[in-house]
Amino acid sequence: MFSLEEKLVKITSLNLRKERHGEELVSAADIGVSADLPNSMLAHFHPLLKDSFYSKDDNAQADMIDGESHTPVLKFPGFPAIKWPVALEGYQFIAHTGIGGPSEIRLIDVKIKNVTFLFKDGGTFHIKFSVQAHPSADESGRLSDLIQTEVQITLVPPDEAKQHELARAKKDKKRALDEAFSGGAAGDGQTEPLELDGDADPQGDTEHDEETSADAPVTLE
Repeated sequence: MFSLEEKLVKITSLNLRKERHGEELVSAADIGVSADLPNSMLAHFHPLLKDSFYSKDDNAQADMIDGESHTPVLKFPGFPAIKWPVALEGYQFIAHTGIGGPSEIRLIDVKIKNVTFLFKDGGTFHIKFSVQAHPSADESGRLSDLIQTEVQITLVPPDEAKQHELARAKKDKKRALDEAFSGGAAGDGQTEPLELDGDADPQGDTEHDEETSADAPVTLE
């Protein structure tokens, strides 16, 4: 799984907003992050991604770096940035500020979204993504101080138990939605028509039914 350990990145933006969790409004933030990474890390997203865009240097004396095939030559120079369709959940985000320990910013159970790649010649690629988190007021203030600066961060992926919990929650959510739109429990043979009021949309946006933005966001750049 995708992970970073004390990697120097740039905090490009901070979007502060509110989310509605049931009847409760909670603070939320989208942290914009960008960095240059070795193209070997593309394997975290798909095993064929690196070889699809990079090839070996025929003039190089050695084609192995750290036990991996070194493919620094970009096959399609000028290829535009692409958006990778992935949303990673259950991560821990750590910004290594100050002297460490209590001075660090630690956010748990964050989501990594809006991932884009820009492939570069020389065996690296530029990645941009947003970290969706729920910082405290103090953490939001400290994050705002990092905008347009470089800082070392660590991204810790969920362990096996957390991955199982997330997968189970997605299945339960899908089952509940299926039952709601079918008018009852799956397999009971009874399907009631769905009545709509006015311009109501039966499809809706189910991805964020627990995390609907309540107020206009404040974006800091």
